[in-house]
Amino acid sequence: MMRRLVLAVLLGLVAARSDAGELYYSTPGDPNSRNIYAVNENGGTPRVVLYGSEYPSGSIAGMTRFNHAGSNGQALVQAKPYSAPAADIQLVYRASNGQVITRPVTDLEGEGLNPYGDPELAQDDSFFSFRARDGAGRSTIWRLNVTVDQALAPDYVPPASFDDPRLHLVVDDPTNGAENHGHTWSPEGTRLAYLDTWMDAGGVGRISIRIKIMAAGSTDPLSHPRILDTLRETSIWAASLHWSPVSDQILNFSRDANGRNCGIWVCYADSPGVMTWVAKPITTKSKTQTVTEELRLPLWRPDGQRIACAYTKYTTNKLGTTTRSSSRR
Repeated sequence: MMRRLVLAVLLGLVAARSDAGELYYSTPGDPNSRNIYAVNENGGTPRVVLYGSEYPSGSIAGMTRFNHAGSNGQALVQAKPYSAPAADIQLVYRASNGQVITRPVTDLEGEGLNPYGDPELAQDDSFFSFRARDGAGRSTIWRLNVTVDQALAPDYVPPASFDDPRLHLVVDDPTNGAENHGHTWSPEGTRLAYLDTWMDAGGVGRISIRIKIMAAGSTDPLSHPRILDTLRETSIWAASLHWSPVSDQILNFSRDANGRNCGIWVCYADSPGVMTWVAKPITTKSKTQTVTEELRLPLWRPDGQRIACAYTKYTTNKLGTTTRSSSRR
């Protein structure tokens, strides 16, 4: 059975939960040499899944999902960071013989595109999509169909077919500073939720969460999407979206302009304007210190009943010195 894992990034921390009850994460450090570890969600000794030094140039922060085929290997979609000279997307996996193999999926430089952010894999693993800026500076979303069989071929290369990349969505017009900051697909793959930022007529930064119903194989530019909610970007910044695998709930986390005051909330694809907080930042003060606890980067469990997230605690003493500690929840 193919198990799907979603990875998210927090200051060098990559975390995910699998339906096998394991937590996957990476440690802070050089983004080109971080290892990926797995540990039982109830505790235990971590094991190395993939070594960061085995990857080609590119950050572990570019990985979005593992595909497990039993115990024989792991595969993931990896995008090189925005600053990399070769802006392409690759499939990286460890074969049953222990060899780490990288297969180019598509080279986008010839298309005049510059990918940015993390690729997004469909919940049924049938395709993935990625954001890219075109020559005019427009924020676009491209979609690539992928078929990867469970069984590994004799040469340890999984049978796969990749369609040519097709422009799926033109998200924004750069004339008003608009840009896409993340997207997620519904479980059936026919609806797309995405974050959109722009400057309004008064020069105020805005951010909205929008839903677009996509026809199968559609390459039409995005138009007239359904707006779930609109917020002032100056006071709150929504960073990522994750659609529930079993419902119309969409997880997000927000933070201020300084990356603090993080909280987790849920909006609903079928209920525009309705937003429910899951966890807000908590601050407690004593005579000796101030402690702020924050949760961010939520991820759905496969059953859609629980979430995994990153936990950060900031402790400030009487002298104004702040220490920070992080863990996975």
